[in-house]
Formats: sequence, C-alpha cells, structure tokens
Amino acid sequence: MMLFQLAALAALAAAAPSSLLAARQDTTGLAYKEFSTPSGILYRIAIPEGATAPFDIAFQIVAPVRAGWAGIAWGGSMLNNPLSVAWPNGDTVTVTSRIATDHAPPNAYADSTITVLPGTTTNATHWTLDALCSGCSKWAAGAINPSGSSRLSWAFSSRAVATPANPDSQFAYHDGKGTVPFDFAAAQVAGFEEAVGGAVAEGEEAPATP
Repeated sequence: MMLFQLAALAALAAAAPSSLLAARQDTTGLAYKEFSTPSGILYRIAIPEGATAPFDIAFQIVAPVRAGWAGIAWGGSMLNNPLSVAWPNGDTVTVTSRIATDHAPPNAYADSTITVLPGTTTNATHWTLDALCSGCSKWAAGAINPSGSSRLSWAFSSRAVATPANPDSQFAYHDGKGTVPFDFAAAQVAGFEEAVGGAVAEGEEAPATP
C-alpha cells in the first residue's frame, strides 16, 4: 500500500491546520521550532545560524504510541523531495529516508543520511525520534529557504509497519496528512554545529538504505 499520494482524504477535509508553536529546548541545548498536527504529533526543527543550502537539519518527531509511523516531506509535497519516515521499534525508533516519484510506495533515497541522536526513545505513551539529516535541505528539484518560510508536509498512520527493525520495511497508507508553512529563519540556532557534534558523537548512524 502507498505511503503518500496527492489526492486528499475526505476524512482530513475538516481537519484543523497545524499550529506553529514556541521553540523547545532539548538536552543538547538546541532550541527547536515546532509545529503540531491534529493527530497529536509534534515536529521539531533546528538549523544552523546563517545557513545556506545545503545545510544539516536537526529534527524530532514526537508521536503518541497509537501512531504506527509518522513522516515529514521536506519539500512540502509528497513527490520528488526527501521524505523522513520513522516508527517505533521496541525501546527505540527506526528511521528511513525515502523519495516518491509517482503514486507508488516511496523508494530509499540515497542522497540523504539520517543520524539517530541519543534523545531517541519510547515510553508507555509516546515515541520520540531525535535525529540529524544531511541531504534533506536541498534536492534535484528544489531547496529549503533557510531565511524565510518554506512549506513542509506531514503524514502518519495508526497501523504498525511490517518489520519495525528494518528501515526497508513496507508501511501502510497514511491515515492523515497535511501541509504547513514553516519559518526556517526562526529555527536558526547559534552554536548548532557544536551542539549537534556532541550529540552525534554519542549517537548511532542510520543511513538511508540503498
């Protein structure tokens, strides 16, 4: 079954728009800018101060345990831009980098690498991906504007993936999706490289699978 497609779901027609929220700070010292979705999922993003594309993106996905997977499309569309998709896997979280070029399940995206950071965890109510993406800010068809607003898209499903430990796993069609304008200028963080560098030294690399 497909992860993403452009056709709108009738169930989402009346969904409230995502809300931009105040920055939140994690244990690395990064102040994330975040937005929430009607499904109760938080997406948090931080980028380097003075960034120019291509640049690394630190991001978090905080989802209730009922979410079988959740993902973000960095180009604001479900086609032809990097997709970062994550799901719970025991006491940790699996993440994969994908790209969709047509209305079919997305393939592995070899031009981005996602590094899992130490804040990644699960508990009785939520799972959290804490990660760094290299290759998510620029792609063949476009790039994120680090000094202003760019569109982001999100999607999720309540259904668990087929094989949670495998980043190549198949996963179900989404239950919900949406698009939000995101102010990347407000997500710029001084000292980004130092904070992320310390976290990466403790983290676990999870590259996009070929």
